[in-house]
Amino acid sequence: MDGSGAAVANPTILVDGSAIEGTVAHVPIEVFPIRVSASAPGYEEASLIVNEPPADPVRLELVPVVLTGTVTTDSGVPLPETIVHLGAVEASTGSDGSFELSPAVPGTVTFDRPAWLSTTAEWGGEDGALDVTLEPRVVRAIHAVSGLPAGDLWSPFLDIADRTEINAVVLDVKDESGVIRYASNVPLATEAGAVRASFDLGDAVAQIHDHGLYAIGRVVSFEDPIMANAQPDLAIRNGSKPLRKGSQAFLDPTDPAARAYVMDLATEACKDGFDEIQFDYIRFPTGLRSTMSLDGDGPYAGSDGQTQRVETIRSFLDEARATLHDLGCAVSADVFAIVLSTQNDQGIGQRPEDTGAAVDVLSPMVYPDHYSDGWIGFDKPADHPYAVVENALADGIGRIPPTTIMRPWIADFNYSAKSVRAEIDAAASFDLGWMLWNPGSRVTEGALEDQ
Repeated sequence: MDGSGAAVANPTILVDGSAIEGTVAHVPIEVFPIRVSASAPGYEEASLIVNEPPADPVRLELVPVVLTGTVTTDSGVPLPETIVHLGAVEASTGSDGSFELSPAVPGTVTFDRPAWLSTTAEWGGEDGALDVTLEPRVVRAIHAVSGLPAGDLWSPFLDIADRTEINAVVLDVKDESGVIRYASNVPLATEAGAVRASFDLGDAVAQIHDHGLYAIGRVVSFEDPIMANAQPDLAIRNGSKPLRKGSQAFLDPTDPAARAYVMDLATEACKDGFDEIQFDYIRFPTGLRSTMSLDGDGPYAGSDGQTQRVETIRSFLDEARATLHDLGCAVSADVFAIVLSTQNDQGIGQRPEDTGAAVDVLSPMVYPDHYSDGWIGFDKPADHPYAVVENALADGIGRIPPTTIMRPWIADFNYSAKSVRAEIDAAASFDLGWMLWNPGSRVTEGALEDQ
């Protein structure tokens, strides 16, 4: 038995060197003393000397072999929530990056953390801690609109990765319009008329993987004019109608049913094979006013509402991370790039310190033409793609936890190949990956290095 009194599987029991079958046996002994020993995979051998016929059954307690160690970054930062496997035994690292596996049998130890590169180590049963480092996954991605897998351009789009440095695809699961172009099984999506199926999501993800690419599912979260119109009670309302900003309408991030809808779509996408779920429009709308109706209690508009806004967005991402990690997916969030360079949440609930702590990957949308004239001393920031991207990332990297990966969206629209390459080089100067944003999935291949 082990220390808890439970039976140990597949033990080897010897009585004076002779093996007996099973864990309970009546062995006739004529001469004492005798030596009884027991061993099992993953346990230290135990033995004792029996000097005379025992009045009660002889019991041996086997002490499990324990493998301990730590998982860190290459700079020594502990990596919690790393899953460690050894045979049938599994553990998760704690806040200090430490783990303990028991009972431990010599073999190959695997280490997996969402958004980080998996690694293995061979353990031969030796004493001492097993310490390993993990490297962040460096993603170089192109963006696929939701209708692309159903058309003739899908295969040529994926073929770009076969020729270039691209190693990932971001595929829209739900886009800014609220449309879902695969046969979703989320009831609310069907009821709202959001589902306009034209391809199989699982098949599309499989094709991404067939090209050796990392698959990211982009879920536009709280911008959703279809659901806002179909279910106004889930929306932020201005008077009796959903708040509209041009063509936009926003679901209420404080509404449990609205949050559940987004989470259900993310969960469905993860189960269809994505490696990572990326939440976009994970925010409140700009221009939020106290007269607008939200489900949550407390202030949400103005400077008094910043704490509530930030906590609302963070709590959703905390929930998403817990849910999606259990399903094997990493979690990322897109944020306005300006929040990297300001100390407030810009009225939308995004701050690098808080949003970044809730996700595996934080993705600021660093588009130089979105910055006002005069930004960082440039009359036209759009004319200085390298400097703008470099400045934004320098402002933001130190504000997120060292265990969170920074991976920016960069502009692949209204730019030459030279300018797109400048943005890529700026991200690469920080050893970061990047994603090329083009709303029509047109890739400037001339900006990419050959594979």
